[in-house]
Amino acid sequence: MVKRVAAMLAAVCVAMAAASVSAEPAARVKDIRSPLLNSPALVLRGGEFKLVVAGGKQVARAELSATADATAKVPLSLAGEGEENGRAAFSASVPQGAAAGLYDLSVFFTDGSSDSQPHAVKLFDEFKKDFHFIHFTDMHFNTGDPEQNEARAKIIRSMCDSKPEFIVFSGDLGLRPATYDADYPFAYEQLASRMTEPVFLVPGNHEMYVDNNFTPSIDGLDYWNATFDVKNMAFDYGSLRVVGINNFEWEANFRDWWNIDNAFFGTQGLARIMPEQWKWLVADLKSAKGRASDIVAFMHVPLDTFAGGRMIGLKDRQKISGPDKERFVALMNEFGVSHVFVGHMHWNEEKQYGNMKQIMTLTAGSGGDKKWGYRKVYVKDGKVTGWDIVTFAPNGAELTPID
Repeated sequence: MVKRVAAMLAAVCVAMAAASVSAEPAARVKDIRSPLLNSPALVLRGGEFKLVVAGGKQVARAELSATADATAKVPLSLAGEGEENGRAAFSASVPQGAAAGLYDLSVFFTDGSSDSQPHAVKLFDEFKKDFHFIHFTDMHFNTGDPEQNEARAKIIRSMCDSKPEFIVFSGDLGLRPATYDADYPFAYEQLASRMTEPVFLVPGNHEMYVDNNFTPSIDGLDYWNATFDVKNMAFDYGSLRVVGINNFEWEANFRDWWNIDNAFFGTQGLARIMPEQWKWLVADLKSAKGRASDIVAFMHVPLDTFAGGRMIGLKDRQKISGPDKERFVALMNEFGVSHVFVGHMHWNEEKQYGNMKQIMTLTAGSGGDKKWGYRKVYVKDGKVTGWDIVTFAPNGAELTPID
């Protein structure tokens, strides 16, 4: 704890130099609100998915374009479903004759405008009972040697070349607020240009910090909302239920990069789920129990650090809302969650909590680490049965496999 505070004090001294004006976040999420690059729809050919559009404009039509060949178009049939949180919701039907594969989604409006989301829909011939998916975390684009971004691209290629049914990411695309204006768009473009399989993202702590030394101040939440919007989600692949949890959910004052109080109490790295998301999580798990063959979750911060119930603050002490570790574990066990995949610590680790196992995966690209990798998770008869850890030694732009 003393070392952490000392490090933060040193950083504050450096940061007191004149701060430059930060750029406004570039909006990647506009009219289309679901599905998105980071929360895609997994659909059988001839099936349907929910399309949600904001902005109050009249939808004329929608179509899919194959990510690998933009000339391959698939028209969608739309049926109105009313409103969802003030946004227009449609049931989008996919023709039976559409080819399986990853698709970009485009929506065209009656005023002549349009919007699109890359990699928003994956069409399948079938949902397999035996398959694998990928868990990766802590990519930390733009850290370390600049050449290492090419090595990170090779990590993405390796994951996709294994042909997973889907990929889940447990947070930390970047590092610090001062470079959010470069890191967020760079991370988005890397995912949009290099991923060839559907990927689901939840934020980590390093996407969400606040820096008040800039004018105007920088808030990572603004960048996430503009770039990815969705911070937690749940989806089915066949009978497997997968739940993405945002467990670095703090008010802005607790996410302040330079705040000494936060450094002392550790809120810049502790897990937290606010009451609204907790209510959603309970309802989703309740609906999945008994229906799903297995339920797994992914989030960023390990569950031992849940801060719910703690008293925090040197001057104005307050009790933190949300679950503590025991309450979170009890919920996972009550509804049959078998595995929770996490990151944050940059190493591999397994811990058992009742009938649920926490699986921590090493960093996929932190500039300060000597080992990178990801986890290949195997599912048999709709249940997680094991995994392989694929590990590399990074050296500039190169990656050397480690047996």
